[in-house]
Amino acid sequence: MHKSRGFTLVELLVVIAIIALLIGLLLPALAKARESARATKDSSQINQVHKAMLIYANSNADNQLPIPGKIRPWWSGERAGGGPSGEGYPGRFGDERGNMNNASNLYSVAIAQEYLKPEILIGPTEVNPIVKQDQDFDYTMYRPTSGTYWDPSFAADIKGNGSSIQDDTDDWGGTERPDDECNASYAHLAIHMNNISVPGGPSGGNGQENRRRTRFWVNYGASTCPVMGTRGVQSGITSGSRYEKSPTLQLLGPKQEWHGNLCFADNHMEAVKTFYASNYMCQSEGGNIPDNVFAFEMECGDDDNFMEADAWIGMCKNAFDAGNNFSVGSLMQYDDLNN
Repeated sequence: MHKSRGFTLVELLVVIAIIALLIGLLLPALAKARESARATKDSSQINQVHKAMLIYANSNADNQLPIPGKIRPWWSGERAGGGPSGEGYPGRFGDERGNMNNASNLYSVAIAQEYLKPEILIGPTEVNPIVKQDQDFDYTMYRPTSGTYWDPSFAADIKGNGSSIQDDTDDWGGTERPDDECNASYAHLAIHMNNISVPGGPSGGNGQENRRRTRFWVNYGASTCPVMGTRGVQSGITSGSRYEKSPTLQLLGPKQEWHGNLCFADNHMEAVKTFYASNYMCQSEGGNIPDNVFAFEMECGDDDNFMEADAWIGMCKNAFDAGNNFSVGSLMQYDDLNN
């Protein structure tokens, strides 16, 4: 008769060693596959956010994506101190309220009108601890007949000091935003008004249109200009400690180099490894030059419109109305640096 026997200790140890070796070989591949899946989901979400805003533009008379200062403009009487009771024509005719054009109001108005859900604004690769979903967005704040158009507590200030942003002369515009909280992950095209005067640039004056958004923040924009995407390093800096310590390097790809997803005006997506969008160039005296999408580059464009010719995306802290001093450095907000 044959006697059955079990594994010897040596055989068992060999099997365990082989399994451990296989796991060691597979884990990096699995981690890479998981990272790739998150990056793909992130790209899809950015694309859907822009697509929702294109749908908004399709029903808008001027074909523009949301501009908060136009959705809640100045009515006659308000500028002269008449307050909210000034004569108004909801949806038309008012002067743009430029200091409403920030990321918080932009995303909030899209949610309030149900073009977006709050969860889609949080990237699946997010690493900044202050970025969290708005769990209690107040849809009842969308009351055009009462002069309110979005939830003023929604925060898209990546610095986390949202309550310090004063974007209106009354109490409704956003003073309720919480500190240490940001409810959105994604950068968008600068949508400020161009009411400014600088040497060699436009003469300024109330009501001037931002050339950048006129060309690209519309539903017929060209395929060359990025209008939304992954957040970048402050001012598009590509070296030094400010670059190396930026949390945005940890969002996609290797942790030592910035990688991102960019959505262009025609809604196509590109995965990039540089701040210079592959197809976008600026016209300058020296001809076409590559454009850093996170930098406000004065060399881009002609003498009359050089400030508005380049692509420029970020998370707008504030924008500037007539009478405000324009400061390029304070228009966008950036992540605090890692230690």
